[in-house]
Amino acid sequence: MAVQGIRLAKILRLERLFRIHTFPVIFCLPWILVVGPFSLIPYWPLPAKVTVQVGDPILLDEANISEDFQEEYRRLHSEMQAMMNRLYARRRLPVLG
Repeated sequence: MAVQGIRLAKILRLERLFRIHTFPVIFCLPWILVVGPFSLIPYWPLPAKVTVQVGDPILLDEANISEDFQEEYRRLHSEMQAMMNRLYARRRLPVLG
């Protein structure tokens, strides 16, 4: 997890003193917490689980798409949201998956 630290740079007045606009803060391995210029030190990003699911093809009727565009959009949106809800329901831990 990384934070740019724009507000932190303003609080520390780094822009006025050193012309630095950001002061990054990174939580990572093996250093746990890396701040400021030390963010250039190599680190291992924390692992993240990514799940990809491919849905059924969505067929659109070209003759009706101009007339029922909003309806097709709502149908597409609801199908994708239902797929995301099913994937989310399978997760055990919010961050680690």
